[in-house]
Amino acid sequence: EYITIGKKLCFGLYEGAAAASLATRKGDLVEYYTSFIFQHASFENSLPSWIILMLSIESSGRYNEVLEKGINLFRRLGFVIPLSPPGPTEIMASLLSTSQMASSFTLSQIVDSRHYPIDDHKRNLFKLYTALIISTYALSSPYLPLLSFEMVQYSLRNTVFTPESAVAFAALGYFKVILAQNYLRGKFWANVALEMLKNSRPISATVQVNFTVNAYIMTWFVPMRESSRKLFETYRLGMKVGDFTMSMYALGLSLRYALLEGE
Repeated sequence: EYITIGKKLCFGLYEGAAAASLATRKGDLVEYYTSFIFQHASFENSLPSWIILMLSIESSGRYNEVLEKGINLFRRLGFVIPLSPPGPTEIMASLLSTSQMASSFTLSQIVDSRHYPIDDHKRNLFKLYTALIISTYALSSPYLPLLSFEMVQYSLRNTVFTPESAVAFAALGYFKVILAQNYLRGKFWANVALEMLKNSRPISATVQVNFTVNAYIMTWFVPMRESSRKLFETYRLGMKVGDFTMSMYALGLSLRYALLEGE
């Protein structure tokens, strides 16, 4: 028992050191601390460290490397991810099956389930997904819609409605607008994602949801000036929580929308 406690403490210290190194942008130290955990901890216990490492790699702009690691981790976790990037037919089929599953849930059902406790395994799954968002977005990867739909289905099957899972629902709303031209359902899932964020402390997932909703969904329903203002608020929130990359995306679109409005 003492040995087990000692191992957990040791892994926790190394994981904390890796997280601190990520915050100070010391990528070499992140790799050093996480490599120790990968060598000595089980795969399940090392998953948070993989997420930290991916975020560190992402901050240096190595998006393809992040994508490769993330896809491989999802496969190890039992998700069926195609070896080659999915084509339009596969993506639309996945969107259709996800929409059919999600159509049986109402907003109140999801909101009432927000506070159900979830275990570390489920929470880490969604953290892994959110760690892939910027890289897949930057690469315009077809894995982004596929993974988003997979995570929405997983969330619905397992009653996981957290700020991290809200990112997948915001993505579902975005793809309902972009791929299916179903603006009202896109708005519906945007509102579902925003409801999941209520009464939770701001984290990187909060920034990702607000960016997706205000940049690509609500701009069809509100004046562009309002979208610009919301995106500027998202930029400030991102800087506050340390999500600098998403903050810059939000700031750039905020300025673009303001320019189009004549400001």
